[in-house]
Amino acid sequence: MCACAKPQYCVEGRNKMSSMGMRNGSRRIKLAASMLCADPACLKSQVQEVDGAGVDLLHIDMMDGHFVPNMTGGADVANEIRAMTDTVCDYHIMAENPERQIRQLKGLRKGDRVCFHVECGCEIAPLLEEIRGLGAQGGLAMNPGTPISAVEPYLDAVDYMLLLIVNPGFRGQPIIPRTLVKLTKL
Repeated sequence: MCACAKPQYCVEGRNKMSSMGMRNGSRRIKLAASMLCADPACLKSQVQEVDGAGVDLLHIDMMDGHFVPNMTGGADVANEIRAMTDTVCDYHIMAENPERQIRQLKGLRKGDRVCFHVECGCEIAPLLEEIRGLGAQGGLAMNPGTPISAVEPYLDAVDYMLLLIVNPGFRGQPIIPRTLVKLTKL
């Protein structure tokens, strides 16, 4: 039994919006619970609690400390969460070299989603295919200040988009209102 206090869920999961099925033209908003604020000492009980709430996805942020200034537990923690749940996992990779973290993910299941940032400077199309080869859906994330024109060339190639409406790497931020206009354009 975990001796931790009742978890306080961060609002980051509510500050991100994603639309599913970009390649097939359908758009359905899904509810994702961010695991960024989970207490590592109580990870199993907190994953179970979020699972019990009936969320569609567990959103797992993976930060390298370079693309964004903060770091998370990386692939080790992400793999631990994946092993604890049958809920679809949504991996958001904020790294200069997302390929490295993607290749460390173990146990990806059908329906899992892996996205990386269009701003990272990597070869986007081959990495999306590599993600699909691992059995997951491949997506692109876009920072609030990035113009839609940066992702337009890839919209037919992605399975989904993650539009950040807060700056990446920090929890508890207020929504940046001007980013909401991008939702209607995507």
